[in-house]
Amino acid sequence: MFTCDSVLTALCTVLGSLYLDEITLEPIEVVPTLATATLFQLDGIIDQCTEIMIETVNAETAVKYYDAAYEYGVKKVKDVAFKWLLINLLSYFPEQSKNLREISVDLMEKLISNPDLFVMQTEFSIYVLLRFWMFLQLHPERDSSRESVLEAQQYFQNRKDEEPFLVTREGKRFAGPFEALRLQHLVNHHLDIDMLKCDRIVPQDWLAPLVSQQWYRMLRLDQGLDRGPKSMGNEEFCRDCVRCGRTLVNAGEHVWRWTGFNMGLDLIWSCSTHTLRVKRNHHTEHEVMLSMQSRRHILCRVTLVSLNEQRQVKHTQSTGLKSLSLFKNEEVTLLVLDKDLTYPLLLSVNLLFSSPVTSSQESGLTDGLPLPSPAQIVIQER
Repeated sequence: MFTCDSVLTALCTVLGSLYLDEITLEPIEVVPTLATATLFQLDGIIDQCTEIMIETVNAETAVKYYDAAYEYGVKKVKDVAFKWLLINLLSYFPEQSKNLREISVDLMEKLISNPDLFVMQTEFSIYVLLRFWMFLQLHPERDSSRESVLEAQQYFQNRKDEEPFLVTREGKRFAGPFEALRLQHLVNHHLDIDMLKCDRIVPQDWLAPLVSQQWYRMLRLDQGLDRGPKSMGNEEFCRDCVRCGRTLVNAGEHVWRWTGFNMGLDLIWSCSTHTLRVKRNHHTEHEVMLSMQSRRHILCRVTLVSLNEQRQVKHTQSTGLKSLSLFKNEEVTLLVLDKDLTYPLLLSVNLLFSSPVTSSQESGLTDGLPLPSPAQIVIQER
């Protein structure tokens, strides 16, 4: 981890501090100096290292600082570096293979499982990133060109072994980050399911219970047993929500939707220089795909972040956990944007479209019990 020169410099700095009132530290020296100061239990030097590390967290240092802070027990630095990675992992690291490769399996699992992860586009983009990251771990000589991303896909699809990669001897060590994926949100589009099957990375027995679960939730919504969640504790919401996001590069009017089946809701998002809005779109040409319920309830949380030159947060704004009841073609304003927000603007959205099913219903699905028939559902509704 450290070169002989860096260790010698750190020793000179730390031992010299015993005879000097002040010392000068360069960012490149801060990690070995922290290690040496921890060895000698010099709190003053540790505090100085902490300040420098917090100020200089960026793409080149975030993973190194996190690993060092974790090893030497510097919680402030660990938390700052982890938060930096949550915001930048999917918006910046896909094009930075050298930095992406530095992320350990344990750290990646913690990032993927965190509800505050800033997802760019949809949950499936996390899977694509994990596939590329795993490929880089297996092939440390690869660079970050677009061909490498495609090559990662081809590598797994062209394997001769028919077993899913995560159950092979070579792939078992990567299972944790993939288990941290919200796999229930990766089976809502036929193209995503096709890719999961072709890649042969994730075992099918991980996916089968989730397909049944999502199908059951969709039936409850379609047949009027569920209109969506009205309220929920923050912990439960964070565990079940789908994460979406995008980058708004310039000021102006932006309009978009996230593709995939969203439990019969077609939500159109729009952001101007003043407001962020969402509309429940319901046009007749799409009725076969859309929920016919006059009102649908959803829970959401929107977070906006502006970054400085080091991609550190300089301003953030959030709706908090918000309950929405939307009629067909109704549009609501979610946020009036702070004047301190600047572009490019990172936008993270957490959404929940359906009410959670009970534990008995969950166990019935996973045990392979038959789903209720339409007749049974009508009787229950009456």
